[in-house]
Amino acid sequence: MLLLLLACPPKHTGGKRVQLESFEYAWSRIEAAHYDEDMNGIDWDAVHDELEPQAKKAKTNAELRPVLEEMFTRLGDSHYGIMPLEVAEGLPGPDAGLGNGMLDLDLRLIDGEAVVSRTNESGVELGWVLSSLGGNDLAVWLAEREALTDREVAFRLNHLVRSGLTGLPVTTTWRNGADEEVSLELQWKANDGMLAEIGNLPAFYVNVRSQRVDSCWLYAFNAFFPPILDPWAEAVSDAKTGDSQGMILDLRGNPGGVSGLSVGVASYLVQEKGQVLGVMRSRDSSFNFLVTPRPGSDRFDGPVAVLIDGMSASTSEILAGGLQGIGRATVFGTNSAGMALPSTFETLPNGDRLQLVLADLVGPNGERLEGAGVAPDVVIPLTREALLTGQDPVIAAATAWVVEQYPEEEEPPEETDR
Repeated sequence: MLLLLLACPPKHTGGKRVQLESFEYAWSRIEAAHYDEDMNGIDWDAVHDELEPQAKKAKTNAELRPVLEEMFTRLGDSHYGIMPLEVAEGLPGPDAGLGNGMLDLDLRLIDGEAVVSRTNESGVELGWVLSSLGGNDLAVWLAEREALTDREVAFRLNHLVRSGLTGLPVTTTWRNGADEEVSLELQWKANDGMLAEIGNLPAFYVNVRSQRVDSCWLYAFNAFFPPILDPWAEAVSDAKTGDSQGMILDLRGNPGGVSGLSVGVASYLVQEKGQVLGVMRSRDSSFNFLVTPRPGSDRFDGPVAVLIDGMSASTSEILAGGLQGIGRATVFGTNSAGMALPSTFETLPNGDRLQLVLADLVGPNGERLEGAGVAPDVVIPLTREALLTGQDPVIAAATAWVVEQYPEEEEPPEETDR
């Protein structure tokens, strides 16, 4: 989750001096900003003294990054990291593609395979396994990333199908529901997402889906950046005018973003004043994610289902856990990532971006989200077998739950202000 985006020292990319400066800067900023003055019980001075000799040997950014990553692991917190200078400035980096052309589908890593979990590509069906893309064997690609977590691999998989050259064809190979090989020539489509540019980070495409699903209105988006709010308001309006019985907020695969947008989204769903989605706590202060409800004419007061999975992190966890905690939503899917620490990005002397934790976070009932994540009320694992039926089982469970909220003889309740 991104709260502040700061540019600090001027950037240099080579030489031992600047790498050592970057090491010292990162160590001191972590010490100053960490939410626990006892540094999670770690002797932070000892960490410095142990890693400093390695930092002194580093001549390049690439040589220093493993030293910094080792420093981060000592604290055991999420949201510490390094964004390489090349990535931050839009230059080729790890797993970088050639462009922004996309295949209109989502993939999930299920039993070690790239399985289609959503598709709007002609000829490609739910539950199919992607075997090759543009001549690249996915089994080999996955094997080369076996040291990464499933969550990290899944994010890279979805980046892979959103990094082609717009307008050009791409040959794909799939394993269908009968485990037969199917070859399809698809085309990289222009990414029609909204471009978000914030601080010293690279531009990011925000993709939104808003549609009627059975008796519900579904809204899905891939990150919490400002462009989501206008289409979200439109989705709520469409749900109201279309007489939808429920709203489904699909946060699966959403890694977070600007944390304050959690209350912006919730303001269209929460009636009662004074509701808090969570509390951000630093050493010296605390901040409540306080929801200011929209007027009844702009708000959806019917049942709300929130969908999460292991790729739902950060701001997604604030919103899902918050709405669950105040009793406003029922959560479906699988446990979220448990990576819920507010952070910012600062520029190191060598030009790499340091992701820096600023605070801890607890839900509305005082539960800590870091490590534990949000546990769904209704656990629905995403399996290939379920997807091969042609239906997303998590969405199906959520829509069925919405219908259950209304006895057949009753009409949905009228929306009112409290």
